[in-house]
Amino acid sequence: MRNALITIGLISILSCSKTDPVYFPTATKPVCFDCSLLSENYQDTLEHPTILGERLSNPYLVPNMTKAYRNVYGKYPAPLPVTHLYVKFTPSDYKQLNILEKEDLDLFEYPLDRELISEGDYYEQPGKGEEDIPDYYAIVESNYIFPPGIKVEVLDRMNIPPNDPAWENEALKLTNNLFDHGLYGSKSEATNTESTMAGAADCSHNPSGRVMVRNNLLTDHSLHPVPGVRIVIRRLFKTERLYTDLNGEFRSGKYYRNKYTIIAKFKNEHANISRTRPKRIFEQFFPVKINFGRWDNLDCLHSFNIEYPDQTGTVATSQWCAAVAHNALWDYHKLCARSSIGTPPQKLNIILSAKKSSGHGNTYMMQSIMEDNTAAFIAGEALIIGTLTAMNPVTGVAAIAVTEFLRTRAPDITYGYGGDPSFLTTDRYNELVMHELAHASHYKVVGTVWWARFGLAEATNKGEGYYGACCTEKAGMIALGEAWAYTIGHLFTDKEYGLQSTAFPEQGLIDENRDVLLFSNQSEFSSHIHFLESYNPNRKLDPSYWIPKGLFYDLMDPDIELFSNPAVIDKVSGYSCGQIFSVMNKDVKNIQDFKTAFIARYGGRQAKVIEDLFQQYGY
Repeated sequence: MRNALITIGLISILSCSKTDPVYFPTATKPVCFDCSLLSENYQDTLEHPTILGERLSNPYLVPNMTKAYRNVYGKYPAPLPVTHLYVKFTPSDYKQLNILEKEDLDLFEYPLDRELISEGDYYEQPGKGEEDIPDYYAIVESNYIFPPGIKVEVLDRMNIPPNDPAWENEALKLTNNLFDHGLYGSKSEATNTESTMAGAADCSHNPSGRVMVRNNLLTDHSLHPVPGVRIVIRRLFKTERLYTDLNGEFRSGKYYRNKYTIIAKFKNEHANISRTRPKRIFEQFFPVKINFGRWDNLDCLHSFNIEYPDQTGTVATSQWCAAVAHNALWDYHKLCARSSIGTPPQKLNIILSAKKSSGHGNTYMMQSIMEDNTAAFIAGEALIIGTLTAMNPVTGVAAIAVTEFLRTRAPDITYGYGGDPSFLTTDRYNELVMHELAHASHYKVVGTVWWARFGLAEATNKGEGYYGACCTEKAGMIALGEAWAYTIGHLFTDKEYGLQSTAFPEQGLIDENRDVLLFSNQSEFSSHIHFLESYNPNRKLDPSYWIPKGLFYDLMDPDIELFSNPAVIDKVSGYSCGQIFSVMNKDVKNIQDFKTAFIARYGGRQAKVIEDLFQQYGY
């Protein structure tokens, strides 16, 4: 078996029989109860069930909390208010599920009044089939306003103190929920980890951690922070939502006695990053999550590491790709501000697909298109079949379910995580992500009708290669959109990774690894700048030679050639990303329109050499 792709701290599996009990009379080290199981589960492509234990009494019911308060403080409190509700939602269809997901609650498929052994990918609810939308359980504040039309049942009314250990522990004791049995289970169930920082006891009941992702760069294989990722902590009915800071760190301000679960979800104000599912299609509404385990006595700022996968297509691959995409999205917004480029729409719907190669992406913007107007909606509907074929590994009845899903929650952007593992370097995947985000910035300027036409042009332009044949009526629009995306993808990746970038093939049949050129770091220039500077628009072995992938960079770089024997003699210099982007409005429908508009606005003394540069690229 390969090494675990998700490393939760420094895990050392205890070596003895499965039935030998592990007893920690006074635990001084962090204990994870299900890390080994989770690490094994993430190695494959399968969905794994949530494992529940016995039914538990709710310690936070108001009468029990009142009694616990009396026992601890020697007096009865003033009438305790209901602070939280334990509820069950029953959405009837995808439309209602879409509404519920947008409420941005932390939803659970399994009942919370059962002991949690290990949280998996799904829970088999009695009477529900694989494709039946399940009931969802949640903890909401008492003043929460429920979305109209969705069936909801209030199961319990509770008072949950955020940070009163003595009172809460007494309530747990009264309902047999302390879980202090001195027996954590068999050695196959408990994993003892060394504390990574001094003073573990100070953090054992207020969980804190650092979420990191493993780089796979030229020589840099260090861990990099994952900022802005959602963290959900749960024990029984007590839940908390946090977000990691710029260092990838989170710190809980609430008290958790023991056996608390920590989960990362790739969702924030920028995007919801989910993944396709061969079954249980409704799960595509929800973000990729990483269960970091069920913990006791956790140390301060414990390192939760998302390790680099050694193959594509597994659950762990989707988690690593989600983390890299999440970081790229974070960096993209930062670089847009520095470059005077418009950012994409907020709350993008990004879906990862194992069916698509890890070198492929597409900016459909279908969710935005279909929410806008009727004409664009029709175009969006036309794209659904192509999207279904390209990204979902399903057929038959399941394909019908996916089509219905897409009509409710269509992707704005898709990225692959299957196929050739050579694409899974940090900089190459970052370039893929930023390429599609550059498209999304373009979409925000030109609007839905323009973008629907662009999507249909790319989907229907026949011919070899990714983009079809040159010189068709659709080619000019494709050339414009892709020239921009290739420039920004590679330029921004160079800014992030520089000479730690890895080599990559281009200018040929890349998926077949045939007739390609290899672009690598050259002296003081990264492989990404090498590619933009050396792009050859006359290389007919490349079926996409007519996409002017180096053109916009040639407008910005100095008017000297960095490498020998250039295919394009560039005498233009000094323009910026912001100036190029400012011309790409909805009236500029193709690369010829762009040339005319750019020269009219910014040409000046360089008008003639700009004209010459475009002609060298075939325009």
